[in-house]
Amino acid sequence: MIGKKIGARKTGTKAANVRRLTDYIRDPSQQGEKVLYSGSRGFLTEEHRSQQAEMIALAEEARRSPNPITHYVLSWYEGEHPTGEQVERAIDIFLDELGLTGHQCIFGVHQDTENIHCHIGVNRVHPETGKVIKPNKGFDLEAVHRAIARIEHEQGWRREARGRYRVREDGSLVKEAQEHTMLRISTRARDFERRTGTQSAERRAQNEAATVISSAKSWGELHEGLARLGVRYERKGSGGLIYVPLAGGAGEQPVKASKVSRAASLKALEKRLGTYQPAPVAVAQRRHPDPQPIRRNPVVTEYAAARSAHYADRHAQRTCLRKQHATEYRGVMTRQRAERAQLAAAHPPHLIMMASRSVLAAKHAREKAELRDKQRKERQRLAGRFPTLDEWLRHNGLTDDLAQIRGHYRGSILGTVDRDEPAQPRDIRAFLAEVRGSTVDYHRGDHRAVFTDVGRRIEVHDGRDPDGLTAALQLATQKWPHGITLTGSAEFRERAARQAARLGIRVVDPDLAHVIAEERALQRSVRHNPSTPRAQARSRSRDLER
Repeated sequence: MIGKKIGARKTGTKAANVRRLTDYIRDPSQQGEKVLYSGSRGFLTEEHRSQQAEMIALAEEARRSPNPITHYVLSWYEGEHPTGEQVERAIDIFLDELGLTGHQCIFGVHQDTENIHCHIGVNRVHPETGKVIKPNKGFDLEAVHRAIARIEHEQGWRREARGRYRVREDGSLVKEAQEHTMLRISTRARDFERRTGTQSAERRAQNEAATVISSAKSWGELHEGLARLGVRYERKGSGGLIYVPLAGGAGEQPVKASKVSRAASLKALEKRLGTYQPAPVAVAQRRHPDPQPIRRNPVVTEYAAARSAHYADRHAQRTCLRKQHATEYRGVMTRQRAERAQLAAAHPPHLIMMASRSVLAAKHAREKAELRDKQRKERQRLAGRFPTLDEWLRHNGLTDDLAQIRGHYRGSILGTVDRDEPAQPRDIRAFLAEVRGSTVDYHRGDHRAVFTDVGRRIEVHDGRDPDGLTAALQLATQKWPHGITLTGSAEFRERAARQAARLGIRVVDPDLAHVIAEERALQRSVRHNPSTPRAQARSRSRDLER
């Protein structure tokens, strides 16, 4: 999608400009365009002329603003046809990102040849306060780019080749220019994410806290913004630490501020905000969000929820157990003090007193030792860890999901000629080619790429799809007729090599020679004697794959 802001006319009255713009949005026939869909927001009436009168009346309230009505355009690529529901949702996202939800808005979807675009006229005058709102503090085009990224991601439209923003897998927005400057998370944090499938404390701090820290204008604003995320910033020695809440509210994990971003280090912040000021006591953390899954996968989401529930329950049990142990310890100490006082009050002879104190001390020491052992065993029963993502998937019989999550079915097909060349769209049966800059996505018409030609290689997104793998191999042999090379996981390479052997495509990988020879021998045996058990089993296996 493409978003534009249309400059306002500097001539004419407010009323004339409102009528001209809204009439064009609702009826552009004089411009050679036709209206496919139209709608409005924030009006008390439904008739077009009545809505015009409402918009004019509210615009007149802003006497210092010559033209508070702003004109935006959202354009879809050729061949994309949004439905009415998709247009309504796009308008909701657009107004939300600009901070104009609830404002008066008239929009219409126009078609000029094959290009579909939506004209939006929005009144920046607040319907209750009468004040003129500056979207995104005057940088409204930045908000437009963010809205476009959200609409493209949610509705699956073709992304602009030079889009300013992109939606990550966790749903957050990131500026493309910032993606290359972000600090990498540590190996320890990466290992944690691989084990659990959820975001590490470092990644959460980078995704959430970094934005708040970079936009803060004072230490108080920084502490207040982080508190809304359930995060806090503290000075530690000559550096700073960012404390991120753990799953289930089970404490916090410190992250070095310098690992979050260069602008988050204590030195950089003191240079920008002045000498460090601790957070006031009144600033309380308002929420404790649990770590989100790294990938948008229902299985990973289910695992993350089970893991968070486990640690939340364990945290609650540990809290109750600590209170129980404290009560038991105080009870034993109180009883032993009473027994010592009772012995002292009896006033036995000196030698008997010494012996009695020794016996009583030994008894009390045994009781304390037994109490410590009992409490330690009870604490150990709560010390068991939750299974890792791999263990949990295997235990629940989800090994196929494990292979998909770990990328065991992903790989690439490379040509034997080592030279760069731009990707060219090819007509491969039922697959449609969609050019995206210098790359080409191949899909079945649902805009979900099955494989992508990036020039020197072809990226196969799911090697389990036999039709997609076949099409990718056909494209590869057309581009590189002298032979191809397979990269990726062992599962993908073996599957692709067998499929290439069935298609008669030359694979030049020496370590796959035995796989190709075996598959060719099997194909010959099937052709010559299709009734053998092995041939029938192979045939059933191929049917299941399809």
